[in-house]
Amino acid sequence: GTYGTNGFYQKYGGTGGLVCDVLMVAGGASGSGIGGTCGGGGAGGLLYATDLTINTDAYSIVIGEGGAAAISAVGIDGGDTTGFGATAIGGGKGGYSGNNGANGGSAGGGYYNNNGGSSTQGDSGGLTGFGNGGGSGYNGGDGNPNQQGGGGGGAGTAGSNAVSNQAGDGGDGKTYSISGASVVYAAGGGGGSRNSNPGAGGSSGVGGAGDGGDAAASTGSGGGG
Repeated sequence: GTYGTNGFYQKYGGTGGLVCDVLMVAGGASGSGIGGTCGGGGAGGLLYATDLTINTDAYSIVIGEGGAAAISAVGIDGGDTTGFGATAIGGGKGGYSGNNGANGGSAGGGYYNNNGGSSTQGDSGGLTGFGNGGGSGYNGGDGNPNQQGGGGGGAGTAGSNAVSNQAGDGGDGKTYSISGASVVYAAGGGGGSRNSNPGAGGSSGVGGAGDGGDAAASTGSGGGG
């Protein structure tokens, strides 16, 4: 077989087209940065299939862009990735200033005293979809330093709910070797904290840590709240 550069592993070809393993990941969302206890960004939705036959033709492939870092600003949803009649849905931004986390491929975590969003990623174009919801924020009371944002969802697991004195961790991603190396994709971002106990990025820091951490580049992971 031959490794590709855009999420494909070509096993063999024939008159009916190419038989490939295919991985598609949407852009991860940024966590929000307004209010200090924002939710982590959700990872981009992930699609995967083995032994998928792709007919020989010209195809338009769009790679979803990740949400830009949001310092003292509302987070940004990730962009969709499309190709072969399939759509991986962009991640949902973290909740901010009294808002729930946004829905998305994997969803954003909630602002304190607000819920995480829900995943909207399903199967698409013959590929199996993966995405999870965001964690809920913790209400320590208005003006209380113990206010915590929920973690953003990842492709492997949901974002964690925040608890007393600890913001929620981002959900874990999923690991594939389709590029020829083992890589974790689509981990969620950690929630922000009022008392400097931010949530960890999913999959041991592939997702961005809370309080403004960046996700690992080119993985479709969410940023920290």
